[in-house]
Amino acid sequence: MADNEEGRMLTKSAQPRGINVDMLRVVCMFFIVVLHSYGVVGLLSSIKPLSANWWVCSTFRAIASNASNCYVLISAYFLCMSRFSARKVLSLMLQVFIYSSVLYLLAVSTGIRIFNTEEMLKAFFPVSTAYIWFASCYAAMYILSPFINISIGSMSREKLRNLIVILFVFLSLAPAVTLGHDAFGVARGFSLIWFVFLYYTAAYIRLYVYDMTKESGGGALKYLCVFVLLILFAVLCRGFAAPPLYRIYGRTPFVLFYGRTAPVFLFASLSIFMFFLRIRVTNGLVSKVVSALTPLVFGIYLFHNHPAVRGFIWNNIFHMKEYANAPYLPFYILFAAVCVYSAGLLIDSLRMRLQGMLENTAVFKKACAALSSAKLISVMESVDKKAAVR
Repeated sequence: MADNEEGRMLTKSAQPRGINVDMLRVVCMFFIVVLHSYGVVGLLSSIKPLSANWWVCSTFRAIASNASNCYVLISAYFLCMSRFSARKVLSLMLQVFIYSSVLYLLAVSTGIRIFNTEEMLKAFFPVSTAYIWFASCYAAMYILSPFINISIGSMSREKLRNLIVILFVFLSLAPAVTLGHDAFGVARGFSLIWFVFLYYTAAYIRLYVYDMTKESGGGALKYLCVFVLLILFAVLCRGFAAPPLYRIYGRTPFVLFYGRTAPVFLFASLSIFMFFLRIRVTNGLVSKVVSALTPLVFGIYLFHNHPAVRGFIWNNIFHMKEYANAPYLPFYILFAAVCVYSAGLLIDSLRMRLQGMLENTAVFKKACAALSSAKLISVMESVDKKAAVR
């Protein structure tokens, strides 16, 4: 969910970032907020099964389950053609640190959270402790990207395709058919190995399927239709196939229908990703709004899903469980999501000003220079320059 790494191709001239992909990022973040609005408090389990609220919330959840996959696909689509930047790494780390530490201190000082030494250490070292799991996986993927690009550049189209198929079998298909047994450490998508798989997949799309920086678009509707059909299939399966499977196996086969690594959701993520790649945004106002929102959306995630405050937001401010069987629940969910999304935009605009001042200090500039001159980073940048991605 960090900013696009469009940069420039390793062997080609700079390419502009597509507003269509930025739009996908903005939409995905809204559905992530929708998902967390009832996922954090277990709202779906309090709703009467197969009621109107259950079907609507299950549909919301199915759509939102693709969001994190799409964020990784977007970033990888640009990273596979980008130069490694030590400054971008430090900027990402600083953004995560600001949210993690400041929100934790505010939560403790206001009584929302009871002080705990272990959690404080996690809050002040959020990436290395996976306090904010997506930031940890994304940072690791970014740091590994030069070496992943080398591997991509060394493979033919057929070999890259075969690698993706093998990873798909291990990381998506196997956990699905075994109803969640995780022999290969995919952790339902909360893992670096899943991010790397999506990276290879996005790179294959960029190199051999569709490069939006060179092609004119078109044919988007078919991908949207596939996405809609896959979402409907997943929701119907969860409504009618999950209960008998639960009676047989004694547990809900979550990963088969709703896990972000499940085949149905993997292909749904790829479908909606391809849809946004192929559309063209010509409305000037829409372009300006999306461009203004894009730098702020990762901050919305860091704000509303912070471990110290997310429970307070949905339990104490919006009281989500109290509306579990209210006839207007879907509208209330959307209302709460809009409120949190808007608050996140405001908060991150303030964070951007603070971080901008910090990044203009001599300390930050010296840190960037020191990191860039470090042997490990300089070697990575050298590797990146030689990574002649096809």
